[in-house]
Amino acid sequence: MKKIQKDSFEQGLDLLLENEKDFSTLFNEDGLFKKLTKRIVERALNAELQY
Repeated sequence: MKKIQKDSFEQGLDLLLENEKDFSTLFNEDGLFKKLTKRIVERALNAELQY
């Protein structure tokens, strides 16, 4: 199962990096890094509340 997750992760990362022209936008105030962090924290908190 980990191989599938790694493949999905690698494919997503490749897609992101191939289409991104200016990598500085990844770390802007409303950039992908902030949005991704927010969603990960939200999912973790929701999972915590369910148990």
